[in-house]
Amino acid sequence: MRFVVAYDVSDNKKRRKIQKFISQWSDEWQKSVYEVDVSRGEIKRIFKFLSEVCEDGDKFLIFPIKEGFSFGRGSRVEFVI
Repeated sequence: MRFVVAYDVSDNKKRRKIQKFISQWSDEWQKSVYEVDVSRGEIKRIFKFLSEVCEDGDKFLIFPIKEGFSFGRGSRVEFVI
């Protein structure tokens, strides 16, 4: 299953911790946005980790990517409906 994982965390130490954790499954897209290809158990693990690390004022978003859709390397997609 493919997902986009994005987060907005102001604390540098927490941000590096999250980057290190998420990079197990994906290369960074743009700062704090990743595309991950993971199992149901792994996305639950990512969700749990982010829920524990993020505090008031921090935000994260995880959403599925429809099968067959790809941003791909070098993609020029800027807006998706």
